[in-house]
Amino acid sequence: VTDPAPTRAVFPGIVDPEGGGLRPTLDRVGVRYGYYLVTGEDDIVIKAQFASYKDLKNFIIKTLAPLEGIIDTKTMMVVTTYKENGKIVE
Repeated sequence: VTDPAPTRAVFPGIVDPEGGGLRPTLDRVGVRYGYYLVTGEDDIVIKAQFASYKDLKNFIIKTLAPLEGIIDTKTMMVVTTYKENGKIVE
């Protein structure tokens, strides 16, 4: 089964402040949208886009979960985009 469109996801997470090396690792694995240090319940938010759901799943299992310094993650998939980069999406 081929996914008809790219899959976008947001990963809020809690990181170990002693874990270090997270930024270079995220750069190395090619996070496509960005990652942000945030305040509140989570410490970091990673925004990414994948060619398919399978690629998303592989990123979570093979790349994100094993990263040193990641304590906990949540995954949110974008269902509908209404506005992006200041432009309304139809």
